[in-house]
Amino acid sequence: MEKIIYIIRHAETDLNKRGIVQGRGMNTDINEFGRLQAEAFYEAYKDVPFDKIYTSTLKRTHQTIQKFIDKGIPWTQYAGLDEMAWGIYEGQESTEDVRVAYDSMMNSWSAGDLHLKFDRGESPLEVKERQLEVLEKLIEGNDAETILICMHGRAMRLFLCLLTDRPLYDMDKFPHTNTTLYKVKYDGEKFEILEFNNTAHLKDLVSKIRVSAVSYTNTKPFAYGLKHAGPFLDQIELSYDIPSDCAAKLIDNKADIGLVPVAALLHIPDYHIISDYCIGAVGPVNSVFIFSEKPVEEIRTVRLDKQSRTSNNLAKVLFKYYWNINAEFVEEGETDAFVEIGDRTFGKKEKFPFVYDMAEEWIKFTGLPFAFAVWASNKPLDSEFIAEFNKILKFGIDHREEVIKELEPRSDFDLHDYLMHRIDYPLTAGKRKAINKFLDLVKSL
Repeated sequence: MEKIIYIIRHAETDLNKRGIVQGRGMNTDINEFGRLQAEAFYEAYKDVPFDKIYTSTLKRTHQTIQKFIDKGIPWTQYAGLDEMAWGIYEGQESTEDVRVAYDSMMNSWSAGDLHLKFDRGESPLEVKERQLEVLEKLIEGNDAETILICMHGRAMRLFLCLLTDRPLYDMDKFPHTNTTLYKVKYDGEKFEILEFNNTAHLKDLVSKIRVSAVSYTNTKPFAYGLKHAGPFLDQIELSYDIPSDCAAKLIDNKADIGLVPVAALLHIPDYHIISDYCIGAVGPVNSVFIFSEKPVEEIRTVRLDKQSRTSNNLAKVLFKYYWNINAEFVEEGETDAFVEIGDRTFGKKEKFPFVYDMAEEWIKFTGLPFAFAVWASNKPLDSEFIAEFNKILKFGIDHREEVIKELEPRSDFDLHDYLMHRIDYPLTAGKRKAINKFLDLVKSL
């Protein structure tokens, strides 16, 4: 018996809005915007002749499709559809320590370690076991041709892997936002996705585009353009963050656009590079360094910089593939060398006997320029918005002389040389080629 299954994620809650993991243990309500999302979904699909409704046992799924339930469609709650239990991290603010733990677990799952879980949480394999019971009910039922399922983000990713017979470590291949729809057909033997991450029903909901920029000197031209953007500012919600936080916001769906370290692109499902501009270099960049008391051939331990994914990974790539050194990388403690980026490096070159500009070393290694950070989104955006955004960034780059005049002068660092010559802003074909090569090398580490 052929079945058509509409699988949606629940509508927005306040914790979703704040980028906080809820999990199975947080029985939260949808918020005001979530109610608008739920209404938009109902209006778009109210005429679909659903035979049955399946939800999790958590009320945010019930509230999302309440109007369908009120129509008298048979409704069953399944614990198998509950969100993954995130254990000790449920309801916790997204601090640096929480993000590090989360990223580490995501990397482990992507590498196939699907038995791992947080303390008092669930592993992907454990979630799969309870979802199998729901799958059995879904397949066996002969009295329902069209079914509506409302569930949760991580659980939905795992469930879609289960339906499409993909390995669970591919779970991040299924992006989502609140009330996103996956429409699936079952032909009696296999499942096929007919509509992938469909959010068309949300197109009329007005919300500002959340933009996370970076608060370093090299991004001041971008900030200058945004400062002079006029009415465009009414369309965005702008924040300034360190690179790792910018990336985390995009990954956690706390931002829609971010100036993200290119290494973070590996962790952003369905990312889109939206701008013609970046933070790049075609020679020594003079703000991304490995500092050491020893020459590189004697370095065995390296302390990483908590503020940047890209520079840490670039250091690992250079040590392994360029210098052929098997170094140990740590986040704290005494080491032979350390990675440091941004304004904190200004005037520091003369304080260490051995200093390695990583942009310069990359160019020696590959013959390619480098892009440290790009403007990326975690969802498709309107082309007119992107065009206007690019004009604003170009305006800032074209007015770097004015930007420099606004900066506090330094006796130990040439800011004019840095912004006019060291940072190379256009995202050229060469830099795009470098990004692809760099990401391939990172994946092979």
